[in-house]
Amino acid sequence: MPPNAPHISATAPAFGLRTGHPASSGRPHRVRPIAAPVAVGRTARPTGRAVELTRFLRANASTLLATALEWGLVTGLVAWHVHYLWAAASGALLGALIDFSIKRHWAFLRGQIGSVHGEALRYVAASGLSLGWNLLVAFLLVNRLHIAAVPGVIIASVMVGVAWNYPVHRYVVFRDQQPHP
Repeated sequence: MPPNAPHISATAPAFGLRTGHPASSGRPHRVRPIAAPVAVGRTARPTGRAVELTRFLRANASTLLATALEWGLVTGLVAWHVHYLWAAASGALLGALIDFSIKRHWAFLRGQIGSVHGEALRYVAASGLSLGWNLLVAFLLVNRLHIAAVPGVIIASVMVGVAWNYPVHRYVVFRDQQPHP
């Protein structure tokens, strides 16, 4: 390093300070950073569309796993002659428990952010409304359109999942802490 080059202290980049600049007689002064500092050993996180696409794909992977388990339970219960609405409610409960856990910790990376209690309460409210939508649509498909019980419940689940669950989970249950500009 040339003898008259400014010395940047170990903490200076984090605070935008430069020390030892010839014009300042060694006193620290503010400089405008060229780029935001990145913690040692960490890479910058993607932003914008890449983040949203990752959230969407992970949330849908979580939903697929929870739904597969839900549909398996519904199918088994209906095969054991449990009424299809009780089977649908039981499957929804299992699916909700699995889906909340995976979405919170993996899809929306909320494990260290926010209150699990607040998110759980919002999830319960959203799931309750989702259950109501699922039961209503399943009832209409099975009793009014005469679709078989298991396919009717599955079709209802897909319809409600696309139209209700993802948007509510993304923007209400696991919402960002800071509003977007």
